[in-house]
Amino acid sequence: MCMCQCAHLEAKVFRMESRSLTVLFKLQESRGLERHREAIKTLISDTLREGGRDILELNPVREYDEYGFRISTDIQRDDMKLLAKLQALGIRSHDHPQQKKDGEEEGDSERLWGRWAQHFDGRRSDKAVASQKLKGLLRKGVPHHYRRGVWRWIVWSRTHFLRERHPHWYQQICLRSQVASAHRVSRQIWLDLETTLRGNRHFSFPAKHAVRQLHRILLAFSCHNPSVGYCQGLNRLAAMALLVLQSEEDSFWCLVAIVETIMPKDFYGKTLTASQVEQRVLKDFMAEKMPRLTAHFHCHGVDVSLVTSDWFLAAFVERLTSDVLLRIWDAFLYEGTKVIF
Repeated sequence: MCMCQCAHLEAKVFRMESRSLTVLFKLQESRGLERHREAIKTLISDTLREGGRDILELNPVREYDEYGFRISTDIQRDDMKLLAKLQALGIRSHDHPQQKKDGEEEGDSERLWGRWAQHFDGRRSDKAVASQKLKGLLRKGVPHHYRRGVWRWIVWSRTHFLRERHPHWYQQICLRSQVASAHRVSRQIWLDLETTLRGNRHFSFPAKHAVRQLHRILLAFSCHNPSVGYCQGLNRLAAMALLVLQSEEDSFWCLVAIVETIMPKDFYGKTLTASQVEQRVLKDFMAEKMPRLTAHFHCHGVDVSLVTSDWFLAAFVERLTSDVLLRIWDAFLYEGTKVIF
């Protein structure tokens, strides 16, 4: 079974689980079913527990990377053809043989590490200084050892104006959000968390500590920015931040930085107006850069925004392999939305 089929089946199962949980939660709230309430609670518990298991183990896993993403080794012939095309475009992936020999790859990594070490020259990575040199280094990728500190510095540089005025803002907003913990937003967040980064070992079970942290971050953000509240896509942004920053508070501020300082205003609003504008811009880019592909889509009545809008809302989280995704986020956090185009 090829990886594409595996991914399709896994996504289908996740959708079924989410719909089942939605129905069960609504039944639990129904006043006419008091005598069945315990049975419904049991069904919810069983669904969550079963959902935590790896679905059918369709893709044998060799190991996890530094951030908990699975590295698969089961590559079928059809996938190899596709990955060969990706190689021709210069796109690296954990899931295919490296373009370079091991020695060359190690040499590149050592040189990159050396350039970062020279840049900081003994300073902490969260004490970076904005410069053209730093921009160039970020585009080449941040070594794992430095990434957490570099991201913390970028997030601080984007949010310090509020954090300096309210140094305990996250703690205060968490207390305020507890009052709204029974609100429908909280329930919607829990439902979405059941299918958030399920391939990552830190989010693979509902009882995982990281899942509870993520719920608090998202609920706090919905109180911090009520005009946005909570919408799908924010869960994946916050999850990605939590994996790298390893701190609830830092991850909350990373989400604030993305929504309020990087993405256009109303990108995550109730109308998603700015998101629709970005899709129009993408289509214009495609028409200019890839006219034959655009004409082909138009001929068959394909609206690419039905697929690509989700890419933008989640900044490609769960749409790219972790190594490529992290490279994009390194530059995205520093430079802004132009990177995702």
